[in-house]
Amino acid sequence: MNLRAIFAAFVFSLLCPAVGVAEHPNTPGSVAIVKLGATTAKPVARFGRREVLVVKRGIEWFGVVGLPHDLVPGEYIVTSVVDNDPATNVAFMVRRHNQSNIAVPDISDRELPDESELLSWKSAEKFSPTLPFVKPVFGDKLEEFDHAIGSLTLVSADGASVVAPKAGLVTAVVQNGPGAHQVTIDHGAGVFSIIAPIYEVAVSRGDEVLESMRLGFAGAMAAGGRSGINWAVALNGVFVDPGDIIE
Repeated sequence: MNLRAIFAAFVFSLLCPAVGVAEHPNTPGSVAIVKLGATTAKPVARFGRREVLVVKRGIEWFGVVGLPHDLVPGEYIVTSVVDNDPATNVAFMVRRHNQSNIAVPDISDRELPDESELLSWKSAEKFSPTLPFVKPVFGDKLEEFDHAIGSLTLVSADGASVVAPKAGLVTAVVQNGPGAHQVTIDHGAGVFSIIAPIYEVAVSRGDEVLESMRLGFAGAMAAGGRSGINWAVALNGVFVDPGDIIE
């Protein structure tokens, strides 16, 4: 089994127990940007039982919600709590995209705000929340989200440093090829990264890492002998294309 197949298998087996992902994790969902309002304190948001990533743009807070590709169209609720105040329910509509099998927030019956509430593979240019991530390796984006392995592939120079895209807790380090490892990081707020292959891995399970801290080095991938990494990201239990949510 090559590194590509190993990565695909471990993405599912490692992340499922942690966040309860959907049955078909290699099909990316879309991302809804839900306005939570302007408050002094950062709200805690949930979509169902799962915590949602919250980011700030200007004076307002937004929930970045992963939407499964097979989500049934209709009205959905994000619950927001600030300090000890009563919970606030923020509703948004989901419809089917006419050119894909994924669900996106319904904006057909109202004008878009200056910064759209919609973000998906078809509309990333309308709202680009600068999420607190860095590329885990310095390199070029090789291709769009790879459905076969559920990740984004980044090509780099052989021996380039692989770094943590965001601070978090290392929850798994698993060998997935000769000299290669796969690292899973829990970034908090329901956000996970899975990165592989990493050579000369420098972290262990239970380590806390800072953004841009070195995890190891890039090396050969199965695809044509090129060097680089595969990077999978989950938001509140839904795999999404990392290219859709970071600059």
